[in-house]
Amino acid sequence: MRLTSWKIPPIILSIMQRNRLPLVLITLVLAAWACQIPGLSNASAELPTEAPTATVTDTLVPTNTSETPLDTETLTPTITEETTPTPVIAPTETATGTNTPTAVPTALVTSTLSPNAFYPDLKFGVPDFIDDFTYENYWKDSSDRFPDTAFIRINIVEERLVVTGKAFQTDTWYFNGIEVGNFYMEMRVNTGNCAGKDSYGLIVRGNKKEDTPTHGYAVYFACDGTFRVRRIDGIAEGYDFKTLIDWRGSVDIRKGPNAVNEIGILAIGPDFAVYANGVKVGEFTDTRYQQPGRFGIFVNASTTENFTWSADLLRYWENVNP
Repeated sequence: MRLTSWKIPPIILSIMQRNRLPLVLITLVLAAWACQIPGLSNASAELPTEAPTATVTDTLVPTNTSETPLDTETLTPTITEETTPTPVIAPTETATGTNTPTAVPTALVTSTLSPNAFYPDLKFGVPDFIDDFTYENYWKDSSDRFPDTAFIRINIVEERLVVTGKAFQTDTWYFNGIEVGNFYMEMRVNTGNCAGKDSYGLIVRGNKKEDTPTHGYAVYFACDGTFRVRRIDGIAEGYDFKTLIDWRGSVDIRKGPNAVNEIGILAIGPDFAVYANGVKVGEFTDTRYQQPGRFGIFVNASTTENFTWSADLLRYWENVNP
């Protein structure tokens, strides 16, 4: 804004000098007069009537690509029938017990499922070994305790062998200290809280306790009424599994939780047969392990965490003929 030069008119100056007007009044007079001065009368129009509006520029924050993404659901892969569960080193094996038969009276383990069932008592006579689980030392470890590890828990409760698979979807076995050569062996099992491919069974022709690596033939019965047989070979990196009979269903295997099944194994040299409730459901030949060996139990909690099964009778006949 430019101001135009101006002077106080003589008449106003004369009045001021004569009358000695008060300073306030003089100021008002001058202000009123100044409003008539060109250039000054429009000076106020050049002043902004409101504060200028600031221009806001958006600031872009760079995206941090290393940020943790939003939480997503973690899916646990499901092991299917065709997938081999990761083997786990078998728990410490026991060396207690002998194969001296107990004084338990022999009772027929009968089947009501098939007229083709055979009765080993009639065919083979008195068993060479009977375990009704009143004698605990067969299944205790070298510290005189029942095993309870990250993989398996075994106990005897009210004259029943109780087996829990603690490692989910993992083959786990436990040997006792008894060795047997050619034999017919059977175990009567209650399937407990099973589902799907939760498996229970026997392992036979195992290595001597002082020998390594661990080996044997594992017979799996599953809750869904199927069974299979695999040979377990200990290797430097763990175990190798060879399937001798793949999963196969049988009407002679009772399905579901709390079913009662009798698992039978006939082993003479390289020839093996598998029985369910006294009925032969499969057979195979394998020459790898023919020497006498230890036997034990097997579990895989394939579907149910901490799957638990139990048995109330295990017995065998040695040096049998087919």
